[in-house]
Amino acid sequence: MYNQYSAQLAFIDEQRCIGCALCLKACPFDAILGTSQFMHSVIKSYCTGCKLCIQPCPVDCIEMRDNPEYSDTIKADAHKQERKDFANASKQRLQQRKLRLEVRSDVVNAARQQSKASMADKLAELKNLQKKI
Repeated sequence: MYNQYSAQLAFIDEQRCIGCALCLKACPFDAILGTSQFMHSVIKSYCTGCKLCIQPCPVDCIEMRDNPEYSDTIKADAHKQERKDFANASKQRLQQRKLRLEVRSDVVNAARQQSKASMADKLAELKNLQKKI
């Protein structure tokens, strides 16, 4: 299903996609689905047409295409609330993404600190063993 609020949407040529995941990191609205080393796809109902996924792609497999569901009638006042709802949903996905990345960063940093502490403990043990020899 396409969203009807963006004049253009990102399309990924799945034959050329190498699964580098750079577009996943670039998309602020989590509109790209995939994982490293596998082809990616755009979730058309989430894509806002921001074009932020295009530049990081090393194989130029992402292009913007006209949205077949978009029409100028969506700009009419009758659809004002629907456009607001879409914008709010996009903002909510952006906030959820930021929170997820922040939590992931905290977990990675905690693991690094734990690893450093563990290495320091092992190094102290090794020094104690060397003193005994």
